[in-house]
Amino acid sequence: MFEDEALAPRAFVSNYQELGYYKDDVLTVLLPKRQVQSFRVDPATLLSTPIEPDPRLTSEAIAHYQTASRAFRTGKMRSPDYPQN
Repeated sequence: MFEDEALAPRAFVSNYQELGYYKDDVLTVLLPKRQVQSFRVDPATLLSTPIEPDPRLTSEAIAHYQTASRAFRTGKMRSPDYPQN
């Protein structure tokens, strides 16, 4: 992700409780109870430094994850080959 300039300049990472959105060398992390953390990531060293969350990146992260969640719940992410109920 940090070495291939042909890739889209963003990434999505998550675990069971935290959702991450990486863009513009900033990792925005959505946490439970509407908490947000942000880190500036140095692409050369991968050193991350805590920073104040950017409202624009926070809104983008929420929008991407909410859209994916809605599409998943409504079956719009299913493969055409997946058996229908």
